[in-house]
Amino acid sequence: MGSLVALLVALIWKPDFEEWRLGWDIKLFARIFSGIMISGMAFAVIVWCVDANGPVFVSMFRPVRLVVVVIVASLILQEPIYSGSIIGTVILVGGLYLVLWAKKKEMKSMSNPVETNRTDRNVV
Repeated sequence: MGSLVALLVALIWKPDFEEWRLGWDIKLFARIFSGIMISGMAFAVIVWCVDANGPVFVSMFRPVRLVVVVIVASLILQEPIYSGSIIGTVILVGGLYLVLWAKKKEMKSMSNPVETNRTDRNVV
C-alpha cells in the first residue's frame, strides 16, 4: 500500500516520464549495488540476531530506527526537535527496554527451573 501511495505522489510531483528514465550510468549501478548490499547486510544481521537471542529482539529494535531518524534529522538537516518527538522517543526506548528486561528475566527463569509444589500440577 505504501508503494502505491508513493507512486501516486511521485506521479503528481513529477508527471514528465523523461525524468523517470534510468540510464546505464553510475547512478543506476549505485542504486542496484546499494539495494543489494543493504538488503543482504540487513538479512545477515537479522538472521544472526534471531539465532543468538530469538525473534523478540529483532522485532523490538525496529522502533529504534525512528529514534535514529529524529537524531539524524536534527543533526544533519537542522530540523527542530519538538517535545512530541522527545516524549515519543522516551516512550519507545522505555518500552523497548522493558520488554527486553522481561524477556531476559523469562529466559533466566527457564534456564533455572524452580521446583513446583504438588498442588501446582494438574492431577486428573
